[in-house]
Amino acid sequence: MSYEGAALWDATGGYGEGTDLEVGSKLYAFMPIYVPTLYYAWFKKSVLGTTLSWSALKTITSYSTLFIGGGIVQTTTSKLIAAIHVYSKNVYALTSDDDGLNWTTTLIDNNQTASLTIGGVAILGMAGGKAMMLVLNSSAALVSYLFDGSSWGSAVTVATGLASGYSSFSVTSVGDIVDVLFIDSSGNLKHVRYSGSWGSVTTLVPGGCSHPSIVAGSSGRLYAFYVRAGTIKLMKFSGTEWLAEKEAFSGHTYNNPTYLSSNRNGQQGKVCLAWTEKTASPYDVWACNLEE
Repeated sequence: MSYEGAALWDATGGYGEGTDLEVGSKLYAFMPIYVPTLYYAWFKKSVLGTTLSWSALKTITSYSTLFIGGGIVQTTTSKLIAAIHVYSKNVYALTSDDDGLNWTTTLIDNNQTASLTIGGVAILGMAGGKAMMLVLNSSAALVSYLFDGSSWGSAVTVATGLASGYSSFSVTSVGDIVDVLFIDSSGNLKHVRYSGSWGSVTTLVPGGCSHPSIVAGSSGRLYAFYVRAGTIKLMKFSGTEWLAEKEAFSGHTYNNPTYLSSNRNGQQGKVCLAWTEKTASPYDVWACNLEE
C-alpha cells in the first residue's frame, strides 16, 4: 500500500525531539516540541488509506522545562500511551482510552535525572494490553517500567554504562519479549532481552560502534544495524544464535552515516532502515530495505 504525502505539523519552534509514529487501528503521531515559551507534547491521528487525513493538532500537555525524548504506542486493548522524560527528573505516561480525545497524565518516577547530553525514552506494546517503557538517564543507566494493563511497576535497571547522546539504544518487541540493542561508553555493541524478567547483557561487537537500530523479523529473527568504521553493519540473530557481522548494504558509498532508524518490526517480509549522511547541513537522508 502506498500513501500520498501530507504535512503533519509546523515545527519551526525549535528543540523538537523527533516525531514518533505508531501504526495501530489508525496512524498516530506524537512529538515533544518547544514553541516559546513552553515545551509541548503534540498529537495527531489519521485513518489508514491511500490518502492520509490528519486530525487537528492536539496539545496533550505542556511544561516549562525540556523534554528528553518521547514516544507513543497503542496497546492490544486499544489504549494509547505516550511517554516523556521531563528535565530534569520526572518520567510521565500520558494515557488515552478514547482514541486520543482525552488524556490522563501519570507520574511514573520522579528520580530519573536527565541531562542535556544524555537521555531518551522508548515505549513498546506487549501482549495482553501490557507495555514496556525504557528511559536512559544521566547516570548512563537504562531503566525499564512495566505497565501490566492497569498500573505501572517500579524502575528496574536494565543496563549501566551506556554511551552519551540520544541515539545509544534501540528497542523492539514481539508479544511479551522485548529486545534492546545498545552502545556502551566504550563503543561496544550489546544486547539484552526481557522475557518475564531481564536476562544478562551480551557483547556482540567489541568497540568502535555507534547508532544502533534493531528490527524483529519473523520466526524469532533479529536484525541489529549499527555504524562501525564509517559504514552500516548488520548482525543477524537466526532465532538460536548471532551470526557474523556483514555489510548491510554492499556497494553503497557512505559519507558519515548517523542516526539509524528502523521499522522495529519487519513488515511483509521486509526489514527497513533509514539514516542520515554528511557532516553538515543540508544532510542527506537515505532509506533501504532488506528481504528477510
